[in-house]
Amino acid sequence: MKFVKWLGIGLGGIVALLGLIIAIITFGFDPNAYKDDITRYVKDNQQRTLTIPGKLHLSFYPKLGIQVGALSLSEFNSDAVFASVAGATVSVELLPLLSKQVVVDRVQVDGLSASIVRGKDGRFNFDDFVTPVTTPEAPAADAPQASAPAFRLDIDRVKIANASLRYQDRISGTQLAVSQWNLQTGRIADKTPTTLKLSATIDGVQPKAAMRVKFAGGMTMDLDARTVAFAGLAASAQGDLQHGATMLSDLDLAFEAENLQLEPDAMRVAARAVVLLAKGASAGNRFDVKAQLGSLELDGATRRVAADRVVMTASGTRQDDPFVLSLDAPRLSLSPEAASGETITGAVKLAGRQKLDARFALAGVSGNARSFAISSITLDYDAASADSTAVGNVSMALAGNLDTQVFELTQIDGKVKVDNPDIPARTVTLPIHGGVRADLGKGMVRADLRTRFDDSAIEARLAMPTLAPPSFDFDVTIDTLDVDRYRSTATTGASTGASAPAAIGSEPTIDLGALKSLRATGRLRIGALKLSNVRLSQLDVALDAAGGKLQLDPVKASLYGGSMQASAGVDANRNAYRLKSMLSGVQVGPLLKDAADQDILEGKGNVVVDVTTQGTVVSALKRGLDGRVGIRLSDGAIKGINIAERIRKAKSLLGANTGAQAADKSEKTDFSELSLSATVAKGVATSNDLTMASPLLRAKGAGQVDIGANTLDYTIRPKLVATAKGQQGKTYEQLSGIEMPVRIYGALDAPQYKPDYAAAAMSAAKSDIGGRLLEKAGGGKAGGLLGSLLGKEKSEPTTEDAGTSEPVDPKKKARELLKGLFN
Repeated sequence: MKFVKWLGIGLGGIVALLGLIIAIITFGFDPNAYKDDITRYVKDNQQRTLTIPGKLHLSFYPKLGIQVGALSLSEFNSDAVFASVAGATVSVELLPLLSKQVVVDRVQVDGLSASIVRGKDGRFNFDDFVTPVTTPEAPAADAPQASAPAFRLDIDRVKIANASLRYQDRISGTQLAVSQWNLQTGRIADKTPTTLKLSATIDGVQPKAAMRVKFAGGMTMDLDARTVAFAGLAASAQGDLQHGATMLSDLDLAFEAENLQLEPDAMRVAARAVVLLAKGASAGNRFDVKAQLGSLELDGATRRVAADRVVMTASGTRQDDPFVLSLDAPRLSLSPEAASGETITGAVKLAGRQKLDARFALAGVSGNARSFAISSITLDYDAASADSTAVGNVSMALAGNLDTQVFELTQIDGKVKVDNPDIPARTVTLPIHGGVRADLGKGMVRADLRTRFDDSAIEARLAMPTLAPPSFDFDVTIDTLDVDRYRSTATTGASTGASAPAAIGSEPTIDLGALKSLRATGRLRIGALKLSNVRLSQLDVALDAAGGKLQLDPVKASLYGGSMQASAGVDANRNAYRLKSMLSGVQVGPLLKDAADQDILEGKGNVVVDVTTQGTVVSALKRGLDGRVGIRLSDGAIKGINIAERIRKAKSLLGANTGAQAADKSEKTDFSELSLSATVAKGVATSNDLTMASPLLRAKGAGQVDIGANTLDYTIRPKLVATAKGQQGKTYEQLSGIEMPVRIYGALDAPQYKPDYAAAAMSAAKSDIGGRLLEKAGGGKAGGLLGSLLGKEKSEPTTEDAGTSEPVDPKKKARELLKGLFN
């Protein structure tokens, strides 16, 4: 009984003492008297200014708490404000303090405002709190150590209302402002489920952003295991956000999880029943994405990623054309030790102007986190655009190494069938075989592909030596290729008749913009090529493109019994072109017939072309041609006229109409040698040195070809030589030395010929034939006229003749006298 008595007396004394202490503090303690001490402490220890303009209020029962009004804290060693609050209240449980435990009961902050800055040196403006400027001196070794009260987290609720935060990164340029930040929780205690609700508005200058975010769900903390678990989690964000150079507008993002567990120390995240939603627009295109995961595990310590029942769908519009994407992955696991998974399937559908229906599957996933392999990837597709369709399939295998960043597509095997009404063959089927290797560590991609293009077997080595900026290298070999077979008949049909110059503004502009950024080198070899009806063999072309300039050098080929050595260049910076070509031993007749459908010249020989031009339309390129051209042929003919035969038939022709005559394809002027050179200036080729020789005649010529106007005006001056034998040999011998100019003029594709018979008569009159004419003319006016014409003396005219005063045309009279020569 005494024990109970003394225990009752002791407890009563303790209660009385506590009551006395609380009474003394309540009625005798004024916290505002310590405001200067508090601000001085902050100034001395943190080099910051703490301003407390309002009063401090203490409460002792049933909670021990403090309430402040406005309060602000400056930047380090500055008067600029770092953070401020409009009001705050903190309270702790009173009774746990008796057992040296701190249990926070309530935390409420109103009107919090803070400015976070990361300087150019990488330090934040709150680093001095993490690393204090001054460190308290260590107590003496023999000084007693005061034990700090134990802290047990148990907060009845936390409430932050209308807070704002400004963030500036002076290294990256990021500037964000968080406003209307509201946070409200239930009880926060160890292993105790609670609720969490947060909302805020985020505005950004860099990146541009205007987002409203919300977060709500249940939360449980395990302080011993250092984990946080969320249940029924729902987060959302709406607004506009800039990602790189892309502006995402009308965003509606959502994240939901039935369960989400975070283990920061183990770097592990685990979630179940996850749903991701994303809606919005970008550059006029809209998207709506939904992803569902049965479970997801990310383990940073073991570098393991595992996901089950992944289903994703995406829909929207691309350039006003709708699209739908889908992906289904039943199970996928990746770790440093192994990678595995079940078959992944998906589909892509596009509608509108361009249509696509594609299905793909990935099976046989194996490997580990460093390297992996997918033994089978298949793709089937059906595409359509305008009147063209493409149907095909391809299969391949994929292997990759994440450490070396090397990835390979092997065993590529597929085909595509293209149907296009503009292609003369209409349908083309292409098999595809080969492999692709990408070394992202070195920034290189290489592909070795084989295909058969109808009758064409093609082997190609394609590479990108650098990805940024992109550059290309290629080596393509084709055994035979008929390009005309796959071109529209509208582009391959030959023109007929003269071509009128295009009206200004009616021609399409040649756009060389793509060349300005192109960096490429390569080689193209074709065993037999037909292009624009021209046939070449053993074509070998080397290409080099950089700085807006494209060079084809050398260009080698065999064609029409001869060979070609050429080089060509294009300068996209100036819209300039250059061609230098040497044709050796070429049969020009078949070449002209195939290239231009012209049958006006035949022979074998050499052609040299060295020209430049500049312009943005074809007509300007023709008018801008400058350079030189040379031709030397042997054993050929000029078709459309037989000059020797025209001279031989001068007897009947002298009395006939001597106007222009169209070319007669049945006639030709043979030659054993023909050569000419021409200078080209502003689209006009001028030649003054044509020479031609044959058993019957010798000829020289001069004139011009206007390439821009597609016309020519050229005069050939042939002379017969007395070397012909046979039935007509005597006649040719009699006409030896006569020159009969022939003018060739008009459209290049429909030239006209005009022999000058009057000039032939004058030539005949001045030759040895003139003597025979003089004898045949005898005396009289005709003989005197002819003698004057020939420059020879003849008997004086008779009185009758002398009395005639009518003027006489010498050419006309000579022509009349020539008739007598053949009678």
